[in-house]
Amino acid sequence: HTDEALRNGVVGYLIDSLAAPGCNLRYCGWIALALNELASAGVDGLDDARAKCAERLVSDQNHDGGWSVVKDETSIVPITALAIEALWQRKDDESQSAVRRGVDWIKDACRPDGGWSLVRPADDAAENVETLGPEARQIVDRARTRSNAACTAYAMLALVRTHTHHAHVERAAGWLLDERIKHVPGDRSTGGWEVFRERGIRRAEWYTYRHFTTAWALIALCEARGEAFARSRDCLEATHYLLQLQDPVIRPGSADGGGWRTSLDGEPYTWATVNAMAALRAVGRHLAPTSGDRHLAAFRAELAASEA
Repeated sequence: HTDEALRNGVVGYLIDSLAAPGCNLRYCGWIALALNELASAGVDGLDDARAKCAERLVSDQNHDGGWSVVKDETSIVPITALAIEALWQRKDDESQSAVRRGVDWIKDACRPDGGWSLVRPADDAAENVETLGPEARQIVDRARTRSNAACTAYAMLALVRTHTHHAHVERAAGWLLDERIKHVPGDRSTGGWEVFRERGIRRAEWYTYRHFTTAWALIALCEARGEAFARSRDCLEATHYLLQLQDPVIRPGSADGGGWRTSLDGEPYTWATVNAMAALRAVGRHLAPTSGDRHLAAFRAELAASEA
């Protein structure tokens, strides 16, 4: 619902980005989601770009049914879930077939504890990481072999969106709730979920990507359990933690502050801000505006009293 000039600028940027060098499947998936949202908001003239995104996602699906950042690398949960999210509403046979294969891959990637890690258990053997130091190697090994809340939330959303494997969704919801860091009075770092770090390569250099776990876990649990979760203490504590991650507005009416960081020691980012806003919207969707405000206000008063 923003102004037309800004909207047209965004559309042009997204379409140009599809043809840009280095537009990998992660970028293609997010561009597809953005174009889908714009189309659902009534923006016209996006059919060709959306079809181009879908065509690339379908053609670059790995043989095992999953997706990776670059085709034929090891399939990973976040990119597979992203591709499913981008394709599941399309009606053509190729997209629907790709979604079914992707959902089967997600199901097979579930770990015995009910959560998901970066890869399937069958792909646990680490790739060649001989160039990494001990800390970076530990990040890679942990990301690949242990369930984490970010990948679990991504996988849950893929199954919820496609209305498949309800038993897996429920087990994953239970795993997420068990993994949440319970609120400790006076400790601002508690209440949400641990940040999940993943190692990747960008232009031949290793970097660490930080998934905004709390935002995605809130979205997945709200999608799976609706109002029952939105009114639970688990949701309230996690929402309270999320609100503390917003950069404070230093001067009213200025452009300072207002963004989100992924953890208390992080920096505000655009993508983290978008994730946080999506999470708050997911929670708020299940609460009437006035009752929701009272619900959260009462909870925060309770927290303040307990900490005092």
